[in-house]
Amino acid sequence: MKTALVLTCLLTLTAPAFAGPKKSDPIATVPFELHDNRIFVSITLEGQGPFTVIFDTGGSNVITPEVRELLGSKVLGTDNTTGAGEGSVETSTVRLGSMALGAFQMQDQEFLVVDLGAIRSAFRFERLDGLIGYEVLQRARAKIDFDRKVIELFEPEPGRKRTGKLQPFQLVEQRPVIPGTIDGRSSKILIDTGDRSNLTIFERFAKSSGLDAAFRGSAAILTGVGVGGPIPGKIATIARLKLGEIAIQNVVARLPTTNSGLFATSDLSASVGIGLLQGFNLEFDYQNGLLSLEPRKGFKQESVFVPVPK
Repeated sequence: MKTALVLTCLLTLTAPAFAGPKKSDPIATVPFELHDNRIFVSITLEGQGPFTVIFDTGGSNVITPEVRELLGSKVLGTDNTTGAGEGSVETSTVRLGSMALGAFQMQDQEFLVVDLGAIRSAFRFERLDGLIGYEVLQRARAKIDFDRKVIELFEPEPGRKRTGKLQPFQLVEQRPVIPGTIDGRSSKILIDTGDRSNLTIFERFAKSSGLDAAFRGSAAILTGVGVGGPIPGKIATIARLKLGEIAIQNVVARLPTTNSGLFATSDLSASVGIGLLQGFNLEFDYQNGLLSLEPRKGFKQESVFVPVPK
């Protein structure tokens, strides 16, 4: 894969010095909109668009069948996949020559083709043409600034020294996972900008840790809709969540009651979604395995569960 990440300036003995871009300057500054606790950005594919996609740190390149048909992309293969819902869905794979997120460009990209119609309908999104995530983040350092409603993309700087509150993370199946605790239980927590909730407790961890007891008095409701269908679950308040060294009190969480899919089968403990993450300005540095969570000054948000629209 090739990508235009570095701009160079040419100097000669006779030409005046030209102040080219510095590594501290962003490659691209991309505006975003928040809808139902999801980050929506515009991209172009094969020079066409714009297409409206979710910036999802828990996901990777996805387009819908409608976009594939519009682009006329050749199907390379077919398969089935699972997501947050209980069911599996048919998928296909295509290879696109180019993808651009603002001034940030990538070439020769594989995209999974997945029908996202049920999600678009359930949350009344005007457009939902796909997802982007891992492929962008592995090529550029990304700052998500909720105050300015922009994503800034920077050149990767392996070995770059950093200051401030930084949380080391590991990539687990291409997803960023940090250590933490949930009501004192040691946890492996996915940082997922594609999750609309504050905190989602995964079922295996809930049972093995005894955290499922906190949800026993709650009735099962519809907590979301994902790839694979509806996500029933229960709601309860977790007294204390720690993300690395950052402690957060009284977090409203959900415990999905699905029998299959990510939340039922994963060995991770939980995921933290935009419901909670939007209280911070975030920086993802995949090259150095570091996540920065900077609390937003003056931002106050009550931890609540946002129902699925009826």
